[in-house]
Amino acid sequence: MGLDVGAPGLAESFIPVWGSGREAINDFQTGHYVWGTVNGVIAASDAVLIGYGVKALCKGAWKMGSHTWSATRKWYGKTRELPPNTQVHHWAVPQGGWGKTVPDVVKNQPWNLNPMRDWATHANIHGYGPDPYNAVGRWWHGTPDWAKIAEGLIAGKSANAARDVDCECDQ
Repeated sequence: MGLDVGAPGLAESFIPVWGSGREAINDFQTGHYVWGTVNGVIAASDAVLIGYGVKALCKGAWKMGSHTWSATRKWYGKTRELPPNTQVHHWAVPQGGWGKTVPDVVKNQPWNLNPMRDWATHANIHGYGPDPYNAVGRWWHGTPDWAKIAEGLIAGKSANAARDVDCECDQ
């Protein structure tokens, strides 16, 4: 018989890869196969997100120097090897609108930029393209992959934390 790892504590369950992996093993050992699968996927997603972070650090996670859009766009295109004229979307803090009040040093950073595959996708996100997206479409096409993974991890880890709360509901 294998080693019984036991469930991680709440704080330990939030440690990337380790917490989710230990939670998955415990779920499988206790016969909770659906949760074991969910936690296995969360552990794998943790690893992917760590990979995105390492890649971002290697490419420059925070831009130094001039933060004008022109300077940022040139730097971003060069460091990300983007083809000329590639559209770049400000996903969390918009470049215009309410984002005008946010300094360029914040909104023109790599974490807030998402390259678009074509003009129509970018235009559809902003509502003036040939087929404007609804809220889900704007989120899906406008949000970088790393942010979607992080949002999924937060939801999954929150669901895990909620299922472990002893609410005495079934007594």
